[in-house]
Amino acid sequence: LKKKITDHVNAFAKSFETTNIYSTNDGWLNVYKKTDYQESHFHSGSIFSVVYFLSAPKGSGNILFNSPNPPDMLPIENIKKNTYINSGVVSYEAIENRLMIFRSSLIHSVLNGTNKTDRISLAFNFK
Repeated sequence: LKKKITDHVNAFAKSFETTNIYSTNDGWLNVYKKTDYQESHFHSGSIFSVVYFLSAPKGSGNILFNSPNPPDMLPIENIKKNTYINSGVVSYEAIENRLMIFRSSLIHSVLNGTNKTDRISLAFNFK
């Protein structure tokens, strides 16, 4: 599983037009019980981070990503409809076997869940 995730990270990295090969420098297991959450944070000292959902029962807390724009940036005005491109926060559902790869500098969090069984995920940082 770790090798497959690493392969996906390196395929994703190619979209940045880099020839670097990335490897994981740390990883951990997350177990979220009902009402557990994770406050906003980022992963310093890494380039890419991943979350792989091993178990995501109904009611699992979504993962939120915050816009990387500094707070003093002028907003886009007169938006007719919020989308993942123009929103300040984007929420993704925890889905079993979903792999999420993102830049480690992106501020993210996990919402409270209502799940009756454990939401379990693996997380890795790459540099």
